[in-house]
Amino acid sequence: MKNLFLLAVISLCVFACKNAETHSAEVAKTDEAAATAFVYPYSTKKPYRDWEIGSQNNSVIAMSGLKAFETGDIPGTLSYFADSCEMVFNDYNEKLDRKALEKFFIDERARYASVKIVMQDWMSVISKDKTEEWVTMWYKQINTMKDGKVDSVNVVNDLKIEKGKVVILDEKSQKIPVKKK
Repeated sequence: MKNLFLLAVISLCVFACKNAETHSAEVAKTDEAAATAFVYPYSTKKPYRDWEIGSQNNSVIAMSGLKAFETGDIPGTLSYFADSCEMVFNDYNEKLDRKALEKFFIDERARYASVKIVMQDWMSVISKDKTEEWVTMWYKQINTMKDGKVDSVNVVNDLKIEKGKVVILDEKSQKIPVKKK
């Protein structure tokens, strides 16, 4: 009786494994067909890169550079940037060498008595062909000006990371309107 029971259990396991393999293959074929069936209303100059989750170390690099800026540590901020970096903001786009990058951060941070970052989320991605790595951060930046006035902006930063250093900082910001009383 024990042998018959053991034989039945083994048969069920073999059947279940075989059925799972068949199902997985069918799902993969369906997903592949669905992916090729999409007709996008827009195209890009470069083909879609099929992004995957990237290195969390890149997220640490991006956030550490931001944290250093928040605390006024400009040398610390610069330590996360490459020797030249493309800086893209709402009304600014310039490729800066190390010296110009340092001046940029010094001048920007000097505008504020204090900066507070309230991180909302972040994501590190890498293209499927492993040629590009980016980190996107979403946060609120609360700036206290030298005269005591407080101003807040919602910010989205996209940072391209190469060899552990930021080579592009692309920042989009939106001023948060003052609530009506």
